Amino acid sequence: CGYYQGIYLSTSGIADNNLIYAISNTGITSWHNATNLTITNNTVFGNGQGITIGGGGYYNGFAGPHDYSIVANNIVYDNTGTGIDEEGTTGTHNQYMNNLSYGNGGNFSLRNGLTHTGTITADPQFANYIRTGGGDYRLKNTSPAIATAAKTYLPTIDLPGATRLQADMGAYKY
Repeated sequence: CGYYQGIYLSTSGIADNNLIYAISNTGITSWHNATNLTITNNTVFGNGQGITIGGGGYYNGFAGPHDYSIVANNIVYDNTGTGIDEEGTTGTHNQYMNNLSYGNGGNFSLRNGLTHTGTITADPQFANYIRTGGGDYRLKNTSPAIATAAKTYLPTIDLPGATRLQADMGAYKY
């Protein structure tokens, strides 16, 4: 089915330290009343799209737009569509910083004149990349994602629960 999402955020919230792959539509998406999200240190690969920030089809009196969200320190790799994009109604205060976006159908598609900062467009160099899962998605010692994350938004632990000692992008610390 082309409508499956890995993580679907429809209000405010946090999505961090996730490994998301082989989703037919979008790895991490937001819609409806989504706003004020923090999406950090995820590893998103092999999906239809990587991460989508957007709003529409509002409910409970919310009138949008999707605004004041942070998308930082993510590795978005080898997705068929866009790596990180905005769709629907979005505001001018969303921030995109220190993400690695590479090998996607397109790396960014942002609206309202927004730009991304600290972006790396290079192979993340996973220990053993398998597009459909089952690989080792920790970083090789030559990865450009090591020590290049925005410290302000860095979770204190990684996906397996190890303490992050430096600012690495993605779900796994080096």
